[in-house]
Amino acid sequence: MKQLRELTKIEPVTKQQELIKRAFMPYSEPVDVTGDELNALVILLNLSLSKPACKDYLDVKRAKSYFEHESFFDDALGELEWAHSHNLKYPDSRVFGQRIIAEHTDPQELGWAHNSGYYRHTIWLFNTFLWEGRETSLMKEVLQGDRAWHAVLKKLGLNKGRREKLADAIRESITVPTYPDEVSPYSPQVQFPFGQGYVSVTPVVSHAQHIQVERVSRQQTGHRFVSSALPHPASVGNLSASIGGNHRLLFSPLQATHKPQHGLLQSRKNRAKYFDDYQLTNRRICNVLAHLCGYEPALTRQDYHRARNSQVKILRKHLALWLLPMIELRDQYEETTVDAEELTPIAKEFIQLPTDEITRLGKALSQHAHLTLQNNKYSKRFAFHGRLIQPIRTQINWILKQFQKTLSTASPSTEQYIYLTEMRAEDCNAQSSPSVVGLPSLTAFWGFMHQFERGMRASLKESEELSFISFALVVRSERLFNAANLAEPQSVAKKRVVSAVKRPTTRCNWRSDLEFDLVIKVHTNIDLAARYQSLHANLPLTLAGGSVFPPELKKNTSWLRSFSCRSELFFLLKGIDCSARWVYATGFHTDSFYELLNELERDESFIATASGYQHMHMPCERRGSVSSMHSYADNLLGIAKALNPIEVRLLGQSHFFSSAFWRMRSSHESILIEKDQD
Repeated sequence: MKQLRELTKIEPVTKQQELIKRAFMPYSEPVDVTGDELNALVILLNLSLSKPACKDYLDVKRAKSYFEHESFFDDALGELEWAHSHNLKYPDSRVFGQRIIAEHTDPQELGWAHNSGYYRHTIWLFNTFLWEGRETSLMKEVLQGDRAWHAVLKKLGLNKGRREKLADAIRESITVPTYPDEVSPYSPQVQFPFGQGYVSVTPVVSHAQHIQVERVSRQQTGHRFVSSALPHPASVGNLSASIGGNHRLLFSPLQATHKPQHGLLQSRKNRAKYFDDYQLTNRRICNVLAHLCGYEPALTRQDYHRARNSQVKILRKHLALWLLPMIELRDQYEETTVDAEELTPIAKEFIQLPTDEITRLGKALSQHAHLTLQNNKYSKRFAFHGRLIQPIRTQINWILKQFQKTLSTASPSTEQYIYLTEMRAEDCNAQSSPSVVGLPSLTAFWGFMHQFERGMRASLKESEELSFISFALVVRSERLFNAANLAEPQSVAKKRVVSAVKRPTTRCNWRSDLEFDLVIKVHTNIDLAARYQSLHANLPLTLAGGSVFPPELKKNTSWLRSFSCRSELFFLLKGIDCSARWVYATGFHTDSFYELLNELERDESFIATASGYQHMHMPCERRGSVSSMHSYADNLLGIAKALNPIEVRLLGQSHFFSSAFWRMRSSHESILIEKDQD
């Protein structure tokens, strides 16, 4: 915790002034000003003055000049009516004359957004600091009538009448919940089913959450952050102005990169490798093995058990990936030209043993795993280690038992499934929420499925029923990039005149190119296999603001199929390349960025995503809405689990159909994309 008294003693003066200014900015952890209230207010007032140029933020005379200008004080009072809890001008500053004050909002959680020319007049009222152990702002202390701060204001030239006027203005501006009566044409709207119709939702960003992101991104954490630049930052809000429009975003990619030339089966054919040895010798698994051996003991027994459970799961995953070439070879053995006599004895046994006898290889595979560790200079210290023999043997036996279960018999199903494979989505919005970059919003995938359903329903007869219930998603490849798209012209050029075409300011956005598979669960009384022509015709062409395309023609892929048998579908899904990632639900939702980061640290396979919206008020009629009902909604942050296809395969068919599917739940309180309970 920084103390203002310590900052004022720093030398040289240039560094002192830089640190003092930074300490009172919204993006910094608040500085403790307890017992040094006068200097704190002097600094805030000097930051609020643009002229003359400030050489010393502790200059009392310059700070007093702020209140000597009657117009400055009046400007500050006028800007109080543009305080907000959620910023409607982010990211499009063209939204004008609107603000939101949510219920039960503390004054120190408020931001400001209005005319950029008045930004500086808000600094002394809105910027926060620590005082008597709590984060606060001058606006809050004046509202509460604290004597210490009133005395400091009086000392700097603000008389009693003006202090009372200030307190009244604050009370009138920030204590009453406020929502716009009309939706701005520059505010986004997303439609969701609601009752018998649809509700239009305008997502808005919480000022408090944005502050959390900026502060955490400047700390030493294990999370990666990237930047997104906004034009005209002072018009967007006080936080954006303080950081020059360069907002930090949590970078949470799936890390799915398709490299067909480096497939494990192809590698085995090229180099006669029957196991993927890298999975047992890389730095990540070596660190896990070191912890399992007790090289870094935990502080408490509870920490030890929690860490060990996590490490054993990672070990199991890497052992499965180590075995993956053998599993692929067994699956494709009849289709390949591999001569069984050329295989090693253990590879030959693995391929030719009946499925119900494959667990006999547990001991031999365990010994082979230790030999793999022994033949690498970085991992040889773990080979045949006393604390590793049992865990490795146990996990290999578990993998072999699960491998037996994956080949289940056909099971009856009351649903049908549509399987879209190797779909390409280009130029999608990768900023699933105002604070996260990675997988496009899950609401976008649900919207893709819902639009597909609407198109199909329009082609049905009255007696035919069809309902798309939920979807499962696997991403084969993901490419994230930051780029600005050329905007559409706002005015038409005249003939035979130098073009007068005007475009709105281009803004860089994080975008993504995806290759993905989608499995859609359908309740219907028709045979989908007989409706392929209609399915092809009604497939949506957009996803998350990007364009959707089927696989390239040269691949000659049957990219849309339907299944009524779960076993047939799962047999196809379990062969997906190991570079892909399945996206599973975890059931975690929050509006706190700190809680999100704490949860992400629990498992390396967790990724951050947007899981829906929480209504800030009951949906109601509002001018400018594209639906009959409208609401402003807070973004809900969620966590999904990115699973390797080999993990999905080993967990089995029943686990897949009970855990992999997402559905939408809409209520008066929220709109959530959550796990579909099979």
